[in-house]
Parts: sequence; C-alpha cells; structure tokens
Amino acid sequence: MKNLEIIYENGHFYDLHTEQRIELADKAKVWIAGDDENFIINLPPAGNQVADKKAEHAKIVLDLDKAKSEGREHPIYSDFKSVLLEGKKIYFMAKQHRFEVELLEPLFAFRKNGSTKFNLCDCACKSISELDNKLSFFEPVYGKSLNDVYKCTYVHYFGNKGNPAKNAIDGFFCGIACHKNDVLRKIVET
Repeated sequence: MKNLEIIYENGHFYDLHTEQRIELADKAKVWIAGDDENFIINLPPAGNQVADKKAEHAKIVLDLDKAKSEGREHPIYSDFKSVLLEGKKIYFMAKQHRFEVELLEPLFAFRKNGSTKFNLCDCACKSISELDNKLSFFEPVYGKSLNDVYKCTYVHYFGNKGNPAKNAIDGFFCGIACHKNDVLRKIVET
C-alpha cells in the first residue's frame, strides 16, 4: 500500500513531493482524508444545464404555417416537423454500453430552404440508465441536445478514451437493441 501526499488541481492529482501527475486505475479504491471544506458534496447534475426550447419551436411552426398559408416561402425553413414527443425513450451505444435517453421536451427536425436533408433541433434530454449494467455507478447526465447528451455521457463515464462525438440522427436508435434498422434517421425522414 502507498501513502502519498497529493494535491488536486485543475482536475488532476499531483504528488506534492515529486510534482508528478497521478492517475488512479479504473475501479481503484482509495482513502482520501482532508479538511471538510475541501470536499464538495452537493454537486449539480452531470452534463449541461438545459433550456426549454418549446416556445421557440412553437413559434417556428406557426411562422412556417403562416408563410405557407400566405403562399410565400419562410425566410429560413422549408420544412419543420415534430419527430418524437416529450418523455419518449431513445437509445445509443458508447464503448459497448447501451444508454437510455429520455426526451425532456419534444424533438423536432427542420429542413432549410434549398436543402434536401433534415437536421435535428436542440432538445433537452438526459441519459437515464446504462442498460447493460456494466458500470459500477450510474447517475443521469443532462444535455441540451442529443449530440450534447451523447458527448456529456461519454466524457462523464469514459473520459477522453475515444471519440465523444456522434451524429445524433444516425447514432441514436428507437429500439432498445440499438439495431441499424431502428436508427432515428428513419423516423425523421418519413
């Protein structure tokens, strides 16, 4: 067993005597002693704080409908549609782990004028479980969008070991098995 006098600074542990950075092995069990004020207990939820986009999305739908009823083109969008309802569960895979994500608001997709492809709007969401029970501990991770919740969940559980980026339209699934036939793009483009 080692006894080290360390300091935690800028997100890292450093040995005070050698001034070398120290990393802990995955699942390492350590004892940490310090003054009470050195421990931050009541942390905010993991991930990014989310903002409610419902009013913004509703305005776009109304503006687009108004433009169409007046026989004119919307200045930005050629199409804007609801994809999934608030509360819907969708899934993604990261490093052989399946995660379940709950939409905290409706998910919309848009197509800009002159484009043939749909893009997803930001949608507040949170990862609510790791379905394979491969993680020793789990806590929900919040995101401002599907891409954001993927990135935040990945970094929270796997650090910088791999690529924490994913194209949500092709990387999220409507089925728990995360099979390519259930990819979100199929719903968006129908």
